Amino acid sequence: TANRPAYTVLYLNNGSPPTNEPAVRRAIAEAIDVDNIAGDLLGGRALKAASPVAPGTWAFNASVQPYDHDESAARKLLDDAGWAVPEKGDVRQRAGISLALKIATDEDPVRGAVADRVVDQLRKVGIDASVERRESTALVRDFLLPRQYQAAIFGVGRVKTTGVFASFVWG
Repeated sequence: TANRPAYTVLYLNNGSPPTNEPAVRRAIAEAIDVDNIAGDLLGGRALKAASPVAPGTWAFNASVQPYDHDESAARKLLDDAGWAVPEKGDVRQRAGISLALKIATDEDPVRGAVADRVVDQLRKVGIDASVERRESTALVRDFLLPRQYQAAIFGVGRVKTTGVFASFVWG
């Protein structure tokens, strides 16, 4: 199948805790198994990318590589940043604050399924993640444009058709 100019992106708000911490962003990148998501949810019809610039276009930089899935590395990054799993619990904490992440997405069923899978994968490393679904226009107008989100999964193009290009960006 041919690639289409469609993509799905995990946006991380670098100005909002906890994604304002480089170690947390990197841990998120390593905790998420993009290949699993692309294979299971998109039927293998997606390309893993490190930026929203499609391969084969003039602005594509092949030297920028996506992070590999590595739960152990994600856990170590969070441990080193002071986010520890308490004895009685599974959500990491630091200074009495839980490591929680709300992921906003639209009502597209495939993007919703991607968001749900990301939540499951983040929970495995001790991040209390959840999904908030919004109508597309409201998501863009009220959350993405004014940067009123911690994380968001959104994209351009229909993700349920053949030949999808999926891009997961770890800002």
